[in-house]
Amino acid sequence: MAEAEYGTMDSWDLLDFPTAFDRIQYFGENYLTKYIKTVEKCYPVSSKCWKQPLNIKQQSLGAYLTENATAESAFIASSGYSVYYWVSASGSNGWIYIDIDGPKKGPGILGKDVFTFVFSNGIPPKRAGVFPKGVEVLDSPTREQLFAGIDNGTAYPTGGCSRTAGSIAGMECAAVIMLDGWEIAPDYPW
Repeated sequence: MAEAEYGTMDSWDLLDFPTAFDRIQYFGENYLTKYIKTVEKCYPVSSKCWKQPLNIKQQSLGAYLTENATAESAFIASSGYSVYYWVSASGSNGWIYIDIDGPKKGPGILGKDVFTFVFSNGIPPKRAGVFPKGVEVLDSPTREQLFAGIDNGTAYPTGGCSRTAGSIAGMECAAVIMLDGWEIAPDYPW
């Protein structure tokens, strides 16, 4: 709906803001919450709207997805799910995390009830659009690549979707579910 109103994501101007807080608030108000009925908005992110997730091994992610980070925000939709999101300093991309049962219910575990998506305006190596984490770099990742974690060629680690993956295991689980036709296959880690 945001693209219907504002044009395709590659034309969105998310760079010229005085602060990171201004950029994330603009993004949230114009491209996300404008089209989603919310019961709570948290600028900056707080525990009212978001619970710090664990990795698929049920270990803390440490400082990852921190509360009160001024470049990060969250909201709770009227149906109960919560969304945590941020926009990069370049304004060209960002991440969206969805906790399907909100901050007060469920385990808050990547790949179980928290799923990761990436949006980009198309600056390489990413494609323009919104994709499950792992699909934004590779057009057609294999299940094996998604379970192991995608080598994205950057300093940012990928998590894979297996109990043997790295410290942020669970990051590519939404991509596995998508690749499996939005079904949970028998070899899914949960």
